[in-house]
Amino acid sequence: MGGIWQLIKAKPSKGYILLDRTRKVEFNHMYFVSAHIHPSEGGGFYFAPEADPGDGKLEICVASHSSKLRLIPMLIRSRLPRFVKRKGVRVYECREARIHMDRPAPIHTDGEICRFQSDLEIQCIEKKIRVIV
Repeated sequence: MGGIWQLIKAKPSKGYILLDRTRKVEFNHMYFVSAHIHPSEGGGFYFAPEADPGDGKLEICVASHSSKLRLIPMLIRSRLPRFVKRKGVRVYECREARIHMDRPAPIHTDGEICRFQSDLEIQCIEKKIRVIV
């Protein structure tokens, strides 16, 4: 429910992501950005179902759409572990990303909220942390 409430309060922002310092992708109505090394976050939301914690890559999920009402069903469907195409949502793969938004917006990294940010740089350093599951 927290994600839906956060989406209701969010205002769209123009912005861009720079992937691996080479590919720039611009957006006109970004609502949120999340970066992942794991397929799910925040109690089972699958924003990056293809993410692999061992491949040294990030999955960057961008929710960008002109209507919040169309993004709410996306949040509900993201509870499914299989990949379902979601209108208004794009997922990009990279080793590092620079995120810029014209106004501060919620940025999530593997389920952890990094507060509201307008600029963020993130990278995945392969095999730096060992996790025993």
